[in-house]
Amino acid sequence: MGKVLILFLCLLCVAGGAAVGMNYDRIAPHLSSFLQDLTGSDDPASPTLTQTPTITPTPTQTSTPTKTATPTITPTQTKTPTPTISPTPTKTPTPAKTPTLTPIPTKTPTPTVTPTPLPEGTKEIVGTWVGSKTINLFIIKASADFRVVFNADHTAYVTGTLDAPGYDNVPFAKTITWSYLGSGRYLGTYGSASIIFVIKGDIMTMTVNPYELGLTTNKFMDMDIDAELHKV
Repeated sequence: MGKVLILFLCLLCVAGGAAVGMNYDRIAPHLSSFLQDLTGSDDPASPTLTQTPTITPTPTQTSTPTKTATPTITPTQTKTPTPTISPTPTKTPTPAKTPTLTPIPTKTPTPTVTPTPLPEGTKEIVGTWVGSKTINLFIIKASADFRVVFNADHTAYVTGTLDAPGYDNVPFAKTITWSYLGSGRYLGTYGSASIIFVIKGDIMTMTVNPYELGLTTNKFMDMDIDAELHKV
């Protein structure tokens, strides 16, 4: 019976070792009474336990606390901001100054004046004609200088001097009108008197009566005098 009791105690120790070890402080005061009850007087051969065996409590294995891994803090890399490159401002080229052209004044062309065609024969007679005539009648000598200006308006201005007995270089002047007769012949008139002019190139011939033309009052000069004039 004693062996059975020991074996039972061993099994009890094994089964409750862990619990005893963990709760030793709480069950230790009651352990001695419990053992006495198990070893009662019914078994005189059972030895009397004089000393409660000291059960060395199995040290409670303090569980190694799981080390919480210190998280490795990877420092957040602060990205260096890429500097914003401002675009180089496009230089607006200064427009070249357009030279101001001074307008060349337009010359107004001088209108060409178309001359009015002159009446037939006018071109040949218009102008200045000069000449002289000397007369020798026996012992009498006379001379005359003539200058005739013919105008396109059919007027003519006759001037000159007359040198004769009783007339010492007496000037005269008369205005006459002329008309074209054709074939280079012209008629000059002064009142009732008339003169015929004949033109051949630059030579003009005429027959003049100084008395009839009123160039002199000397009856002696009542005669026809042929004179030749040249155009100047």
